[in-house]
Amino acid sequence: TDDRRLTGIFGKGQIELVEEFHKNYAEIADLLNEPSTIWAIHEPNMDPIPLGESGAELTLDSSLTRSHSSTTGTSTQSQTRLLLTWDEGQKFSDVESQISSLEGLISTVCLSHFEFETKTFSMGDRSLATQLWRLGEDREKFNSPMAHQCLLPLDDAHSFSTLCESWFNGSTTETLARWLYRRALRETEDGLARFINVCEAFEVLTRELEHEEKLPKAKMRTAVSAIDTALRDEFDDEIVGRWKQLISSSNRMSFKDGLAVLLDDIPDELFHLYGTKDRQEYCKTISDLRNTLVHMADDDKGRLQGAFLEAVSYTHLRAHET
Repeated sequence: TDDRRLTGIFGKGQIELVEEFHKNYAEIADLLNEPSTIWAIHEPNMDPIPLGESGAELTLDSSLTRSHSSTTGTSTQSQTRLLLTWDEGQKFSDVESQISSLEGLISTVCLSHFEFETKTFSMGDRSLATQLWRLGEDREKFNSPMAHQCLLPLDDAHSFSTLCESWFNGSTTETLARWLYRRALRETEDGLARFINVCEAFEVLTRELEHEEKLPKAKMRTAVSAIDTALRDEFDDEIVGRWKQLISSSNRMSFKDGLAVLLDDIPDELFHLYGTKDRQEYCKTISDLRNTLVHMADDDKGRLQGAFLEAVSYTHLRAHET
């Protein structure tokens, strides 16, 4: 894969200007007899990263090219490429799936929908095939970020390797949540729709949280049965059935509580940016907004209109700008 928009994310590449404040500048300058300019050429310090159980490996490859023009002179350019390798005989659909997953990882880290500009495949007969476009792609959505605008610096070998290990070994539920989040980045332009879609992605993630039920299943069945017995003669079956379903579902972790568990490692100082005192208040605010918008619940105080305005400020884009 080749994409110049990732330059600020994956570091400097193979060529680097050694300036006077470099710790080894004096030693290098003395060894080279005091040159006017010193350039260092090096390979990325990153071992191949296995992509889950797919058998694929990801490496950063760096190259250096020189060109000469009678009008502009000689130029030297460094380029860093992402190389994905598979065992022979791998299905093209599986290869595409891994590339798409890598695009999803970069999208999440950069907080912007990302698709590679070009994909070049090395075939078994040593020929090359380049995919120039794909139906439904919209590469223009990606705004090249600087390193400090990303959630994680991908030029750090250890961080990038740890991230890939977690990402490509994710469960089916995690994969679904990531797909929903990436779809929100791609298909929604306004903050309101994106807020609801991102909440949906987080709600999917809460399904895998390990937690104790509020009541053992046996006691919950007893409670539901008692409600059925007490109300059966007074109300019709449809109403009783709805109440029983509500009671049964209340034994599961709520979206608010699940979100609080997912955000457990985030310091309270970050939540202060949104006018909330801590993680619990922030999660309650998000949950209340989500419920108001999904159920379109209004009141005489303009609750729904207020939720429309407030939700936009709680999208990840606002957090990114902050």
